[in-house]
Amino acid sequence: MSEDRPSALLAFLQRAGTTVPAASAARALGVTPRSIRNYVTRLNALASPLRLIESTAAGYHLDEEAYAAFQLSRQHRRPAGSPRNRHNALIRRLADTPDGLDVYALAQELHVSDATLEADLGRVRRHLESFRLQLRRSGHTVRLEGDERDRRKLLSALFREEATDGFLSFDRIRAAYPDLDLPGFRAELLTRCEEADYVVSEFALNDVLLHIAIAVDRSSQETGATAQPDCDDHATGARSEIADAGDEDDGPADLLMSLLTQWFGTRLPVPDIGHLSAQLEVRALTAPRASAATANAAREVSVVREVAARAEAEYGVDLGSDDFIGRLALHLHSLLERGRQGLWNRNPLADSIKTTYPLIYELAVYICREIQRAEGVRFTEDEISFVAMHIGAHLEVQAAQSARLNTVVVCPAYHEVATGLRDRLQREFAPHIDITGLITRLDKVEAVDAELVISTVPLPGLPAPVVVVNLFPTWKDVGAVRAAVARTSRHRRLATAPHRLLDFLQPDLFVRDLAADSAETAIRALGRLLLDAGAIDESYLESVMEREALSSTAFADGFAVPHATGMSAKRSAIALAVNDRPVPWGGKRVNVIALIAFSSVDRSLFRPAFEELTEVLGERSAVERLVRTATDYTALVTELEAMLPTG
Repeated sequence: MSEDRPSALLAFLQRAGTTVPAASAARALGVTPRSIRNYVTRLNALASPLRLIESTAAGYHLDEEAYAAFQLSRQHRRPAGSPRNRHNALIRRLADTPDGLDVYALAQELHVSDATLEADLGRVRRHLESFRLQLRRSGHTVRLEGDERDRRKLLSALFREEATDGFLSFDRIRAAYPDLDLPGFRAELLTRCEEADYVVSEFALNDVLLHIAIAVDRSSQETGATAQPDCDDHATGARSEIADAGDEDDGPADLLMSLLTQWFGTRLPVPDIGHLSAQLEVRALTAPRASAATANAAREVSVVREVAARAEAEYGVDLGSDDFIGRLALHLHSLLERGRQGLWNRNPLADSIKTTYPLIYELAVYICREIQRAEGVRFTEDEISFVAMHIGAHLEVQAAQSARLNTVVVCPAYHEVATGLRDRLQREFAPHIDITGLITRLDKVEAVDAELVISTVPLPGLPAPVVVVNLFPTWKDVGAVRAAVARTSRHRRLATAPHRLLDFLQPDLFVRDLAADSAETAIRALGRLLLDAGAIDESYLESVMEREALSSTAFADGFAVPHATGMSAKRSAIALAVNDRPVPWGGKRVNVIALIAFSSVDRSLFRPAFEELTEVLGERSAVERLVRTATDYTALVTELEAMLPTG
């Protein structure tokens, strides 16, 4: 049994956000329902006394609060004698003990034999090589040797490895460094940056805060090591810009010097300040002062304008406003600098953005591909998601007020709390929802007449979609509401528009149980059908492979929609496969695969057809329904017709 299956189950249940039948979870992970039961038992035992997953007759449900608490303490819950735990403990001890450690004392402390400890030290020695550090042995004493900057990079990497899904939670960083007033430092840093007209990426800021915490903590230990500039991680050009900015009030370097002294009583060496201020500006400050922006991003403005014009022509959306071009150019300026240094930012909302806003994500992929060709910088899925956020914000501004959803808030609590929740939601989503009712009594819920319901308690059985939030919504609640608004708005738009999806299907392009063991083999098999049908040529198929390499086209709910970034097919068609056995695809497993090909003459039909496809397959239950019933082409069409939204 694969060791990552329980973790995969946790991730699947978290994405689902609701009760999932055992058969559904088993199909998603490619295992049996009995295995799912075993994983649940193991996970609940591991998290004890917390109960991570609730088992009911309807299936399994992840307790979000218990899961959050489990993640915060996970590093302490690993078996004390596990190789990974010993490995991490050894690295931390060696990094914090400049005089070295006695190997026999270490073996006793870790409750392992001398031979086991020697094997652990061998693994540590190999791990250190990638950080330009060495493990020196003198008799019974083992010592870590190397530059202080490399020691800090080692600790940062170790911390990042333990962080869930690569995203650093501020709570985890604060827990790791309890003696530092990181909340106060962070709050004032945000305030000072905003006062200086910077727009701060809080997702990236946590990563920078980790570097700051490590630097301050190690400086306070007075190891005597001298930090040196690291030209591999921080480009000379970035350093010179930081140095120039340091002559002005509140430049990144001056700002950090001031705050480090104020909050931690620390004055780091000049090279450290340069290192950290470069991290701050390049990774977290995506829009510097307007005066500096014009000079720094002038070239990027030209690149973005050209790429946006091509995207407009390809997808038929308006991306030409100077405000949008300017903001995306500033983001691109920072992104390119990070890319040249290999400092990619993490976006914990990447999967949600791809699933909830598929067309916006496609626009981002297209734009990033064009920029990649022009600049020679490779974008990760996280960075593509940040570009998608810029596009989404721009399109939201364009949205007409008439498109607002009729929304009701249900909050059976004290009246002041309920009205406060309603007012906050109305402010947060003003351009998109119109809250027409506030219900504080559950016996009145059946009379709800709305397109969307936002509630503080579960409300099964309502015809309208329901989003459950906390009394005082967290950022995750806000994200859930935003996703529901997007889904409901898209559903309403599709319900009132003529359906075009079925126009591009045909019997000889449908496969039941496609023989494929990877994304590439599946794409090439379906591509062969389109080639034989005369819909595409070989160059189009290679373009599909190029698009897949940029970002996986698999969705979290069990389906994939591979396609090219351009609409260069000979004619528009969709080759579709439905599989009982899921196909591994970009870290996910998919049962439904739709290879779509669009020609330039059908450009205007791409958006409605693409949105219909992602809408009907947007729920795991819909994928399972197709797997159960679409045994031939006639059954496939029947099911899709039943799934398409109606007005």
